[in-house]
Amino acid sequence: MRKSLGNVVDPITVIGGGKNPGEAPSYGADVLRLWVSSVDYTSDVLIGPQVLRQMSDIYRKMVIMLFHIHALFQLENVVKNIKDSFKNDQFFKIFQTHFIFPYNMAPMLEGHLSMFHLTAWH
Repeated sequence: MRKSLGNVVDPITVIGGGKNPGEAPSYGADVLRLWVSSVDYTSDVLIGPQVLRQMSDIYRKMVIMLFHIHALFQLENVVKNIKDSFKNDQFFKIFQTHFIFPYNMAPMLEGHLSMFHLTAWH
């Protein structure tokens, strides 16, 4: 790609999408940041529709993986709290912990599912 030939990728189009969403979908700033951080800028770099689709897939997989890691970490804390409550005969804390965990995870799960739904079919 050469700027003088006019065949460049406009960052604003990458972030916000083009006039035709089928040809130039909106990838968002995070996908563009991921691409920038993944290329070796000391030599020529490739960017185009295929590369951006790959970066979008990688980004989606990273977000899903981080969500699962966070959920497992939270679940580990729940199990620890329940075990401690059993040891101390604090059954009310078991009840509270059991119902607080899904309540706290629900907003994150909704965001996770909506993000997956929006990006799964790009």
